Amino acid sequence: MRETILAYDNRHIAPFLRERYGSLDKFNAAWEVSFTDFSKVAAPEWSGEPIDQQTYVPLEDTRYHDLLAFREAYRTNRFTPFLRGTPADYLRPATL
Repeated sequence: MRETILAYDNRHIAPFLRERYGSLDKFNAAWEVSFTDFSKVAAPEWSGEPIDQQTYVPLEDTRYHDLLAFREAYRTNRFTPFLRGTPADYLRPATL
């Protein structure tokens, strides 16, 4: 995504949307699309739109709100799957 410095892996969007909507049917209805699998979904690009300006808010755009929710969750590590567990789970036990 060109409008942000937040770097993320596009593969994390599908699990986020699956968790947010619960089913592909609900997701397709909300986004007005017809995906057959969450893994086919990519984050929408908002290039050319002034989303970095405080006065620009597409109030009725579900995709925009989902993208902001994903970015916030990713930024705060609430939706970075490998960071959900206890950090110690990823460390080897110290040896003497």
